[in-house]
Amino acid sequence: MSGARHELDGAGRMATGALLVILESKAMTALSKVEVVTFYDKVWDFYLNRLNSEATAAWYPVLVSAAPVSETLRRIAITKGVILVEPTRLPVPFLLDIASRPGADAKLPETLLAECVRLAQRAVITVQQRWPLGADGRVVFDPTWWPETALKDLLFVQDELSTAVLDLYDTERPGVLETRAADLVDHFKRIA
Repeated sequence: MSGARHELDGAGRMATGALLVILESKAMTALSKVEVVTFYDKVWDFYLNRLNSEATAAWYPVLVSAAPVSETLRRIAITKGVILVEPTRLPVPFLLDIASRPGADAKLPETLLAECVRLAQRAVITVQQRWPLGADGRVVFDPTWWPETALKDLLFVQDELSTAVLDLYDTERPGVLETRAADLVDHFKRIA
């Protein structure tokens, strides 16, 4: 709606055209509240500018931080529908994928998996699902989308399940994540 030209670090649409990932990355010592909210505002502005053509699409805003993110910023991101990727926790969509797999409870705590499925589905939604276009052409906002207890529980589950999954990798496939990370760094150095 602002008509401002926003800068983003990346955006990519799937071949079907409906799924769009909007990416912002920060290589800082600590992500600030201003950066999280500014990214959200950019996505919101893009959405409002393209409301008629993109109301049925599927946009996923992803914010990547090179440094750990505080609980306050995690809360803000989740309530705004922004997926955070940071070095100390696994992203909520990744955890939801693991928790939804048959047999995951053979290696991971069943209670954490069940809570992840219950809570994370609300966090892994598109911009269009979080702010749908109503029949009257207005964007609908539900202030009760994230009850305080559910948000608190999701942050706890993300911490605990991230630790459990990373511990499982260390036990079952030692060094595989480190090797994968080194391969990615080498790849990006070659193409930079």
